[in-house]
Amino acid sequence: MEVTEYRNKNIFWQTKRTSIRNHFIFSIFILFGLSTLSPAQSAVQNNLPADNGNYKIGVGDVLKILILKQDILTQDGVRVSNEGTVRMPMLDEPIPAVCLTEAQLSAEITNRYKKFLVNPQVYVTIREYNANPVTVIGAVNTPKTFQLQRPMRLFQILSQVNGPAANAGQIVQIFRDPNTKNCEQNLIESPANATTNEAVEHEIISLSLPELLKGDENANPYVQGGDVVRITEAEIKQAFVIGNVKSAVTVNLKEPVTLSRAIAMAGGFAPGAQTDKIKISRQSPDNLSKTEIFVNLKENKKSVSQEEIILQPNDIVDVPGPKRSLLKNILNSIIPAVTRVPIMIP
Repeated sequence: MEVTEYRNKNIFWQTKRTSIRNHFIFSIFILFGLSTLSPAQSAVQNNLPADNGNYKIGVGDVLKILILKQDILTQDGVRVSNEGTVRMPMLDEPIPAVCLTEAQLSAEITNRYKKFLVNPQVYVTIREYNANPVTVIGAVNTPKTFQLQRPMRLFQILSQVNGPAANAGQIVQIFRDPNTKNCEQNLIESPANATTNEAVEHEIISLSLPELLKGDENANPYVQGGDVVRITEAEIKQAFVIGNVKSAVTVNLKEPVTLSRAIAMAGGFAPGAQTDKIKISRQSPDNLSKTEIFVNLKENKKSVSQEEIILQPNDIVDVPGPKRSLLKNILNSIIPAVTRVPIMIP
């Protein structure tokens, strides 16, 4: 009897020492893991909502509500009504579901069925996400509408549409209905550097696309269900080169372009081009009046100090062709006329 008691005490203390040692090792591991977090990782974690992985049920979502060993009560394809509720068999009152997680709604339904069932076990899963549509339009590679299944920032939204297109401008706009109810309203406040237009029915948040792509947190807010995200298109600025060049071209003026560079983009001058009489037809942006500017590129090449002309939007550069001599003009006009005179054969 004493041997058995001694053995039991020995096993108890061995188990106790093992438990203390494991607890100590686990504590050291936790402390080490927290200490190895980089400042950037800590900042990201502090900036995310506490329940980042827990989706909040919304109007229009379709649920499966499984009640173990109660096939008659189990419901598949339950749609959350416009009032934000769901209905279940045997329960007279509708059950509020909006802004609850799957686990929270499971607990609520469990409590209601305790009146009728012994130890009910309820599991809620989301079959279809329909409550938080976000539409991305404008200068993006793949415009589309998709459903938010977790809190997402603007940069993540743009990754869903394969990023900005080549013709993207400088501004990202978020069109938001201020009357839209959202479960995480504190996460989607307008960023400090955003400009809003309160004169319209919808709130318009304007952000800088370059700042967003650089990783500026102030330009990367959370997006909420119902938002329409639009990347503006860059203003098209073009000039045109025609006349005695190797290839007439349309020149993109996204960056400043000089006259010489525009002609080089056209392949250069064709043989016989009059480089001393290049004409630029320029239209005023305020009215339809036109101005003609004549440029002598021969003189420009000789004078290093002379500044190059910078083309403006809608400029038409016309390079004249070779000079035609007076004799050639006469021959060109007489010979065709002579060939058209009928010849009388006796």
